[in-house]
Amino acid sequence: MFARLFDYHSREDQRRALQWLDDPSEYPGLPKVESHKMVVQVYVAPSFKPMTSWSVYPVSRDKCLVRRIRWEQIADYQIARAGIRQENPTTYGADVVVEADKIRGGIDELSGLSLPMFNLSNSIGLDGVTFGVRRRTFGNFAEFSWWCEPPQGCDAIAAWYHRFVAQLELSLPAHTTLHRDGATHPYAPSNDGDSSTEEMQTASN
Repeated sequence: MFARLFDYHSREDQRRALQWLDDPSEYPGLPKVESHKMVVQVYVAPSFKPMTSWSVYPVSRDKCLVRRIRWEQIADYQIARAGIRQENPTTYGADVVVEADKIRGGIDELSGLSLPMFNLSNSIGLDGVTFGVRRRTFGNFAEFSWWCEPPQGCDAIAAWYHRFVAQLELSLPAHTTLHRDGATHPYAPSNDGDSSTEEMQTASN
């Protein structure tokens, strides 16, 4: 989905942000992970609020890494409008290592859903929110996204999406700034013993 947004974002810093949202495996300041090992990613792309992706990578048989990337696109728009040129976008990244069982349940539930994939309705608008999920296995890849409201017959995946994001957010550290993503609930971080990395910011000075 983020690759499709390249047509609407021409600046280099904007495209770099979209690349990190799409594939955060080499996000600056966080440990490199193998891109092809990502098993599931969920994302939210509001028109006028921060875009966020959550990507899951297995790190061992019993542990998974969850990586959240958030792009403050409005902040960068305001910087550009003020005539300031920046090399890197205003983004934040955070990692947490969680028990694999916490992730497997959500993936199993997703795998059990049946969707009328091609029963799509037309929609048009200038603002709103795009939600989506990407699933990857060895040799196979699937992605499903919707704008604001899911298509008819797809309510189950929308409900799953919000439950899964809520589950991931419970383990991740709180956002660095008070400007939180209004498209998702501001869940508090959990202190249940999971290992988390403080949110890292990448932006030009």
